[in-house]
Amino acid sequence: MATKVLSIPLLQEEYSENADSSRWAIEGWSRGGMMTYLSLTRTNFPDYPAGGFKCAIVSGGIANLRCSSDESTFMRRLYEVTMGKYKEKEFYEKCESRSIVKFPEKLPKNTPILIIHGTNDERVLPHDSIDLSYKLLDLKIPFRLVMLEGGDHFLKKHRKEVDEMRRKWFEKFLR
Repeated sequence: MATKVLSIPLLQEEYSENADSSRWAIEGWSRGGMMTYLSLTRTNFPDYPAGGFKCAIVSGGIANLRCSSDESTFMRRLYEVTMGKYKEKEFYEKCESRSIVKFPEKLPKNTPILIIHGTNDERVLPHDSIDLSYKLLDLKIPFRLVMLEGGDHFLKKHRKEVDEMRRKWFEKFLR
């Protein structure tokens, strides 16, 4: 199945009749969180009237791919399946190129990010979000970090709380 990838200007052109492009947001979970961070680095267009996304939400998002040899066999194979096999140095460079903690200065300074992570997440380690938050503080990028005690990767015990946080975040920045 092919995936259609649209740029912001193309989205604006294609959906301008049905969507208010001055109120767009972006959200991702887990690997989708990593893709959200990467998308944010590419969507601050000066010629785009809204300037980019009004806000973002990342839940359990990958902020630092750890593709070194000490990574678990399962995760290493997962990375190879999704990014291809490379020589050790190329593989490490590929991981670095997708790890927002390595280049947080490319994130837009005017897009507030809600970062939600469970403290018991074993798929994406909680310190991915914590490490990124230190960098966002230094860069004065607006964000809110919420660490949910006992939360797993899917935040099953916190579903209602997460849904309410998401709703309020979108209301706050998209009105």
